[in-house]
Amino acid sequence: CSSFLIFLFEQKKYEEAAAVFLKYHQSNVADIDPLSYIYSGVAYLELDKFDKAMEQFELLEQTNTLQSKKANWYKAMVYLKQEEKEKLKGILVQITSDPSNYNFKEAKALLEQI
Repeated sequence: CSSFLIFLFEQKKYEEAAAVFLKYHQSNVADIDPLSYIYSGVAYLELDKFDKAMEQFELLEQTNTLQSKKANWYKAMVYLKQEEKEKLKGILVQITSDPSNYNFKEAKALLEQI
């Protein structure tokens, strides 16, 4: 994941970042940094492109890396922003089923709020 891609993301230039991440994913099919799926997915989430965001988090989940364990949390953020309470609740239950899951405490707190 290049520093330029992260720079665009950090500057909240989500449209540009999403486009560059797409090119990165298409050109590096064999050797994609799993973090790029997080950045790309969050960029799409910020642009309210929920289907594209979810695609990125599903790709992240399929990487079978340490980063893949974060996918459920980011999917939860999509459901939260879409106000999909039942789907959000379901995924938060999954996250809170194991204290070693990414953002376990945050998921537990969010689950208690809904």
